[in-house]
Amino acid sequence: MVAQFFEFGTVPLMKGELITGYVFLCSDMTQQECFDRLLFGGGEKYANRVRGVQKGHKLFLYNYNSKKLYGIFEAASDPQTNIDPAAWKGEYPWQIRVKSLKDLKPISREDIKDILGFDRAGRPTARLDVSKVEALELLFNGEKRAQTYADDIQHITEDGHRVRSRPEQIIDNWLYKNRIAHGYETPIRDTKRCDFEVPTEDGSIYIEYWGLNDEAYLKNKDEKLAIYKKHHLALVSLEQDDLKNLDQILGEKFKNEKQSK
Repeated sequence: MVAQFFEFGTVPLMKGELITGYVFLCSDMTQQECFDRLLFGGGEKYANRVRGVQKGHKLFLYNYNSKKLYGIFEAASDPQTNIDPAAWKGEYPWQIRVKSLKDLKPISREDIKDILGFDRAGRPTARLDVSKVEALELLFNGEKRAQTYADDIQHITEDGHRVRSRPEQIIDNWLYKNRIAHGYETPIRDTKRCDFEVPTEDGSIYIEYWGLNDEAYLKNKDEKLAIYKKHHLALVSLEQDDLKNLDQILGEKFKNEKQSK
């Protein structure tokens, strides 16, 4: 699921009140592509709803995995089909170009629940009237913003991802240069996150770089390894010396993926 559209359009809620903003959904797997391409999208079944969004409307992006709201965005185009045909491998053709009006440090669900409200599926209010847009703008322009994974990420990769260490940067760059689609710090099971996830036709393959040896780190490592074993998840474990041999180690593992690009 990626930046999917709910019920859009400038629709009166009450007399004199109009919809002027919208909240879109994304996941950990699709969020970065929304940011990188400055593009939100949805499937064909959302076509009629998408046409109600207009250039200039305020937009927000809610990640239902991390339960964080990103903003403030502004619609930089009216919705169109396949603005970027390569986006999300063509799965979401109804698209709208966006521009960011603020840096992308998010607000937590706890701080927006009284403004938006959430349904039983955990989805926030999709259509926003003027008062809701203004309330969200006050939050994003204030100090009440959530600590996020991105806050302490220092290393920028060649495909624009932010990672925590130089070794992770090397791995991400290798995946990018070899045209292997991948996600960074995506959820696995039991509240843990992997270093990298590579989706394949036979299921995801996970990559972990083990670079520390302090007590807390080793405990977390053991817990993650137990999760991979319990759920029969495909795992490639890398350490410092492996970084010199990524062509051999990852090249063989993802040979079919490279050939299919």
